[in-house]
Amino acid sequence: MISSRSIARCALLLTVAFASFGGRASARADAPLEGWQHELLDLAWGGATKVPVRPHLKTRARLAESVVDAALALEQPALALSLAEQIETWRRGTALAACARAAAERGDAIAARRLVDLALAVAANPPAKETQEWQRDRILSTVAQALVLLGEESAAARLEIGLSESESGRSGVEHAARVTAEALDAQLILLDPVLATGTLDQLRHAVGTLLALHRRFRDDPAHRAAIEQRLEGALPKLPLDVRVGFLLERSAADVERAELPAALAHLDEAQQAIDSTRWSADLLVPMLARIAAARHHAGDTARARLDLDAALARFHAERTRINDIDRCDALLPVAEAYAELRDPAAALVVYRLAAEAAVENPNSRPRADDLVPLCLSLARHDVAPDAPFLALIRSHFQQMGDPW
Repeated sequence: MISSRSIARCALLLTVAFASFGGRASARADAPLEGWQHELLDLAWGGATKVPVRPHLKTRARLAESVVDAALALEQPALALSLAEQIETWRRGTALAACARAAAERGDAIAARRLVDLALAVAANPPAKETQEWQRDRILSTVAQALVLLGEESAAARLEIGLSESESGRSGVEHAARVTAEALDAQLILLDPVLATGTLDQLRHAVGTLLALHRRFRDDPAHRAAIEQRLEGALPKLPLDVRVGFLLERSAADVERAELPAALAHLDEAQQAIDSTRWSADLLVPMLARIAAARHHAGDTARARLDLDAALARFHAERTRINDIDRCDALLPVAEAYAELRDPAAALVVYRLAAEAAVENPNSRPRADDLVPLCLSLARHDVAPDAPFLALIRSHFQQMGDPW
């Protein structure tokens, strides 16, 4: 494993001296947001940080990091950075690294390098002494993604040396965007041993890299065929939910190219895979909802609506067999899919059902685990809650307290 001294030395090799303004890294001004979106982000952060440090620090930090991720998705880099700096655990490092990656993606190299330094500092000196190797490795692998986007691939490679199996290869998607046609064959040869004998995490990262390479080289018949051959061999090795996720990615890539028959074919493959197995409703309903949303984007909105309605009916039919802590998680993808179908009224109906499910458990920690994602989902999918619903959400957060 990489030592703290090696991390610090790597920071020097990057030649990005620590810089801040008043102790904080700079960030681009935030994009305009609707007032209700701001309030939902505030409610989510307030709910996350209301979770007591003892004995629920892990839950508190995980929820806090999810708010940072949502802020970045909503183009709020300054807010994201402000929140990231307040996280008490190693997740401060991954949140700062995510801010660095977002800055690199938007071309703000100066801010990205400053944020890389901040994340590396957390990896070298994590806030909690009990921080585990894989947690520090998660920070480093996310920093490596930012460095690849900055064009500093050799520095990224140094950081990735010795990372745990679960974290090595996570920057493959970013690397894929920079691979030239001349270097592609060598890249595929490097992936082959992982595709043959890699662990589940390694295989997931490798397939993600292949999908990124497929997007990049889909107009190159020979290379496209080589990539597709590897994808067809690797996908069956993955768990069904992971395989479905990657098939949705392939469909989305086809939609980008207006290759709608191919997009629908990948969705049919995903549906057939689901139909061939038995899944409990809490796992099945979200997958069906995501496939329905993808069908809409692939041009088959009528089928998408029928499938989504059927997914919601499946939830109602099996509701009592779903644990109360899993009901909101099952409903949110359905609400999001209705939003994708441009039906905010139907989406709000399901969001209200999710809010009801969130407070069925008498303990506040599982309530926070549901209410925070619900707020972030509404904000990210641009579904405005009406005044009574927003007031209800506020009330749910206000009522959180003992017992946790």
